[in-house]
Amino acid sequence: MPEISFHAMAGATHPRTLRLQGVLKNREVTVLIDGRSTYNFIDQSIVSSLGLPVVRETFQVMVGNRETISCSGRCLSLTLGIQNQRVQADFYVLPVAACPIVLGVQWLETLGPVEMDYKKLTMRFIHQGQPCSFQGLDKFGLEPLGDPELLHISGMGYFLQITSVPVDQSSNQAPMPSDLSSLLAQYVEVFALPTGLPPQRPHDHRIPLLADHQPVNVRPYRYPHYQKAEIERMV
Repeated sequence: MPEISFHAMAGATHPRTLRLQGVLKNREVTVLIDGRSTYNFIDQSIVSSLGLPVVRETFQVMVGNRETISCSGRCLSLTLGIQNQRVQADFYVLPVAACPIVLGVQWLETLGPVEMDYKKLTMRFIHQGQPCSFQGLDKFGLEPLGDPELLHISGMGYFLQITSVPVDQSSNQAPMPSDLSSLLAQYVEVFALPTGLPPQRPHDHRIPLLADHQPVNVRPYRYPHYQKAEIERMV
């Protein structure tokens, strides 16, 4: 099953990836070189906006957190320009991805020996007998979309606008309805802030255990990768 790393799907930075600026059909795209993704992937929005031919076939792709997503086809023999180099490869079409184009092991294994310097963000290899090198982007962050980019967005999206609203501190709160006030007054012990344990009740509840029954010992269930750090912190 094809597999794509979780940070490639979510757009999170990772110290062992390389982001480059590429050109596909005269359009600039961000390319992620990721050794943790088994195949090459391309975002559906890029395919739709450029009108790229797709070989239709349904298959499953496993994300790094062990979940799967459905993909609808592949783009064959796409030519991608990266820093005066031509990269030709097949790409699986993903319904949505943070990185428009991901070059995985499917492409990396065709290069032979590769020298990576993650501190300097450089990549060196031999292609057709000639030495080649890539220089990765030093910084990558979120940037606002312009009008041309907005016109190429396909599928569902959300546009949020945050505005400041002045608050009149002198205005009083709306009066509480009389029936609600009487209800709160009637059950004041229920709605009061707790100050200790609940009082003793006529009936106490417990879970009956079988005689000589050992504690439950089972393997931990699977959890998404993005929850790993928080679970380890709590434990």
